[in-house]
Amino acid sequence: MSGWSNYSEDEKRSIIDSLPPNYREYEIDDKGSLICPLTLDFVLGDRYLQSAITKFKREVTDGFYEKRWQNQAKQAMQERREGKFDDYLKEHVEEMFGEEKDGDGDDVDKADEDELAFSSDGEWKDKEDKRTRKTAQGTK
Repeated sequence: MSGWSNYSEDEKRSIIDSLPPNYREYEIDDKGSLICPLTLDFVLGDRYLQSAITKFKREVTDGFYEKRWQNQAKQAMQERREGKFDDYLKEHVEEMFGEEKDGDGDDVDKADEDELAFSSDGEWKDKEDKRTRKTAQGTK
């Protein structure tokens, strides 16, 4: 990997320690240095890694890693912990988290939402089966 040799052995070990368990390989080369366990193909082709890199670049561009922004964020978190925004949240909770309304202004029925739930990976198979059965019954 490009740049891997620029890290100290402690830094390399820390990086490897942060990887998912199946990628934590501590192989040593003939010079006694840790070898990067990730191949270039993996780094260039992994969609999750690419997504994280894109997000990181956007956050850098937006200034989220600048000291001033970090200090403001820490201050805001502290103020939130102290309850500074509680009154504001209480006043605006309904407009932010109120009941969903359909086009007629009626509350959306939770059962209807569940019927529309769908998972392409089969995680919600029972809901998918119920939906399929209702659709089949409706076409008879």
